[in-house]
Amino acid sequence: MNGLPHGLAGRLLAGSVTLLLLLTLGLGMIMPGFYWYRDRVELRDQREAMVRRMAGLAAGLPAMRAAYAERGRAAPPALLDGATDAIAAATLLARVQTMAREAELSVGSIETLPAEPLAGPNGAATLRRVGVRLSVDGRWEPLIALLAACASASPRMTVDELRLAVIAPPGGEPARFEASFNVIALRTGTP
Repeated sequence: MNGLPHGLAGRLLAGSVTLLLLLTLGLGMIMPGFYWYRDRVELRDQREAMVRRMAGLAAGLPAMRAAYAERGRAAPPALLDGATDAIAAATLLARVQTMAREAELSVGSIETLPAEPLAGPNGAATLRRVGVRLSVDGRWEPLIALLAACASASPRMTVDELRLAVIAPPGGEPARFEASFNVIALRTGTP
C-alpha cells in the first residue's frame, strides 16, 4: 500500500493543502485582526470628532457671554458646577433624571461614567468631561423631547453613543423603543 501520490499528482495535492491552510489562516486569524484595527480607528475618529465639537463649544463661550452681556442679561451657565468630578457628575445625573421625568420616559438604568481630562489649545487639561449613561424605554415622541432637552440644556450637554431598538408589539399597538446613550457635559477644575 502506497499512501500518498507521487509526481505531479503529489505536488498538486501538496500545493492545494498549503493553499487551503493559508486561506484558513487568513480568514481565521488575520482578517479578524484587520477588522479589529478598523473598528479601533473608527472609534478613535469618533472620539476625536467629539473632542473637536466640545472644544468648539468651549471656544465659543466667551463670544456667547459677550453677546449676552451686550443684551443686558447674564449668560446661562455653560459648564457644570462642582468642586470635584463626583459632585459635577451628581449634578448632571440629577438634571438628566429630571429631564427624563419631564419627558415622561421610564429610565431603566443610569450610571456615572469616569471623568476624563479634555486638553485645551495649549495642551493643558483645562476642562473635565463628565458623563452619565442611561437606558430608557417608551414611545418615540418622549425620546425626541429628552434629546432636544439635552441639546438646549443649561449647562450645555451633548449626547453620545446613541443606540436604539424598536419593539413592535403585536395587535397594532404603537411601537415602543429601548434606547441607551451617554449625556456629557464639561466642567473646569481638577479631579
